[in-house]
Amino acid sequence: AGALHLCRGRVAALTSSRRELSLSAGSLQLEHSRDLDHKRRDFTSCGNKKLYFDTHALVCLLEENGFSTQQAEITVSALVKITDANMDIVYKDMVTKMQQEITVQQIMSQIASVKKDMIILEKSEFSALRAENEKINVELHRLKQQIMDEVVKVRTDTKLDFNLEKSRVKEL
Repeated sequence: AGALHLCRGRVAALTSSRRELSLSAGSLQLEHSRDLDHKRRDFTSCGNKKLYFDTHALVCLLEENGFSTQQAEITVSALVKITDANMDIVYKDMVTKMQQEITVQQIMSQIASVKKDMIILEKSEFSALRAENEKINVELHRLKQQIMDEVVKVRTDTKLDFNLEKSRVKEL
């Protein structure tokens, strides 16, 4: 309240400065409203989030601390422009909740598609492995049968040779 009282007293004392301040504040507001209209078009999807602060109180505070009216107005104007530019940069990196939900749904859809493909590949790979296993089992059974036939043949040949040898020994 004390700072506001000092500011009012100073502004009342400087009537010509006050006119200049209101004229420059009016032009700042006009310029600022043009910037806002332009930015509203750019950031309609961001919900028109802006940082608001009392520029007049800041001008008064700067004047109290030794700035001239023109210096204070220019400083505040520069702060407003810098703040708006920084906010614009921040808003460009932001997404709306709707955009985020759409992106999440797209990613979930892609994950589901990949999962489906993996299941199909797993099943086809499993059936390919099963078929290969069956082929190997058939080949193994055939080889086992061949070996058994060979063993039987060798046994019979050996038995025959043994019997022949036995009969030859008896004859001798």
